[in-house]
Amino acid sequence: MSFKTAAKIAIGLFIFALLVVFIGPERIVTAAAKANPWLLLAGALVTPVTISLRLLRWRSLTAVAGKKLPFGKTSSFYMIGMFFGTITPSKLGELVKVHYLGKQGMTKSEALSITLCDRFFDVVVTVAFSVMGIMLISGGLSAFAPSAAIFVALLLLATYAAFNRRIFMFFGRAGMRLLNPLFMALMGKNAGHKELEDFYGPLDTMKRKPAIIGYVSLLTVLIWITCGIQMVVLLSAFGPQIGFEFGILATCLGALTGLIPVTISGIGVRDATQIAVFAMAGVGSSVSLLSAIFFTLFGMGLPSIAGGFLYMLSNKREWDSA
Repeated sequence: MSFKTAAKIAIGLFIFALLVVFIGPERIVTAAAKANPWLLLAGALVTPVTISLRLLRWRSLTAVAGKKLPFGKTSSFYMIGMFFGTITPSKLGELVKVHYLGKQGMTKSEALSITLCDRFFDVVVTVAFSVMGIMLISGGLSAFAPSAAIFVALLLLATYAAFNRRIFMFFGRAGMRLLNPLFMALMGKNAGHKELEDFYGPLDTMKRKPAIIGYVSLLTVLIWITCGIQMVVLLSAFGPQIGFEFGILATCLGALTGLIPVTISGIGVRDATQIAVFAMAGVGSSVSLLSAIFFTLFGMGLPSIAGGFLYMLSNKREWDSA
């Protein structure tokens, strides 16, 4: 285990331990004892809906590369990626998806483009929901309007740059020179102009077929709405009833802070963010921490277990066919 990995594990455990000590183990145990098991079950049942939406989005993105892969195969690749993305500190899950797509005939550049697009749509929607949630909760629409306008303008500019071939190729070549070792590690030792063209291929297809962007965007919005619903249901299992705006803000803001690469899968950082959001709704920290824990267990733990099972099954098939 590298020092960087050990440090991320230690930081995550330290932050989580601080939360438990600050809140008080007795208060957490008392709140957990009052949980409604039926509402917890209802919260768990939201996970298959969310994962189904994610798999539909993933299938749409893989089809953009022109490869008609069976839904079962693309789904298993995605779930295996979730498994590795949860247990590793370096977002290895994204590279695992690239690896499996490459085995189906895609170039590394195409597979990486699709994988990053999948993440890009998540980031855009979570940022948008976070901004809207803050504006709704604060009640100060006018105070956040300038910031929201700037955000929308930058988002549109970034989207235009990503889908404009000339701008993309210009920044792509600049990035190759600036991040040459990383680029070659991802694309191959002889990576160059062709790999950039392959990377841009899926983006070009989406640019020519805007309906794909609309469909994928709609699926992404539905994904995070179901996550917000799941958070509200889990919190209600421990008593508090809150508005949906707090659930969606806690979910999306937690997902964004969880991307900060200081812990494995955002453990500790994401929980602290969600506790802070619920505090604005007057929810106790013990209940907030419990809902955050169950949200992680159901939203990440269950899919990761399924992904680990699929990974072992795929390895067994490869061994049997060898």
